[in-house]
Amino acid sequence: MPKLKVYISSTFLDLEIPRKTIMERVQKGLKDEFELTNIMEHMSGDGANRANIDICTAEVRKADVYFILVGNRYGSHPEKFTTKDGEQENTKRKSYTEIEYDFACDTLQNKFYAIYKLELTEAFFTDA
Repeated sequence: MPKLKVYISSTFLDLEIPRKTIMERVQKGLKDEFELTNIMEHMSGDGANRANIDICTAEVRKADVYFILVGNRYGSHPEKFTTKDGEQENTKRKSYTEIEYDFACDTLQNKFYAIYKLELTEAFFTDA
C-alpha cells in the first residue's frame, strides 16, 4: 500500500517547534505509513513570492492528510495567488495558511480525511 502524503500548514516563526515535532513524528515514528509532501522548510523565498503559494497549493493537492496548526500569529500573504478560477489579486490579504486551508477544503473534499483536535501540551514536545 502506498504511503499517505502529509501536508503541514501553519505560520512558521511562532510554530517552528510544533512543526518540527510533527515532522519528526511523521518521518521517524510513522515512516512506514506516511511521508511528508514538499513543505515550507524545503521551499525558498521571502514570504512575498507568489510562486511559493502556487507550490504550496500544488503540494496540498497531492496530500492525503492536511494538518493545520493555528497559533496567535497571522502570517505573511502573497500579492496574488491562483485558484480554480485562475490567478487573482489577494485583495483580502489572505495569509499563506488561510489560502492553503481554503484550497484544502475545496480540493480534498473527495478524499477520505479526518479532523483531529490535538491538544499541544508540553509533554507532546518532550516525548518525541
